[in-house]
Amino acid sequence: MFKTKTMYLTERLKPEHKAKLENQNFHYPLVVEEVTQELETKTKVSDLSYGVVMSLHTLLSYYNSPYELFKEV
Repeated sequence: MFKTKTMYLTERLKPEHKAKLENQNFHYPLVVEEVTQELETKTKVSDLSYGVVMSLHTLLSYYNSPYELFKEV
């Protein structure tokens, strides 16, 4: 039986969005910290809290779906 590596959302976040999030850390450090903490503990986009989804929406300039921000597994 193969053992698969658990990929947390921080690892699946697309590079362009990761860079934008890091840039926003200078302006909104507490919000980015909250988002980052949740991304480091979740493996599925559907497990993100509503507040973090809304923060990502604001910080990363209005995407259509949070699923767009992450690489496929």
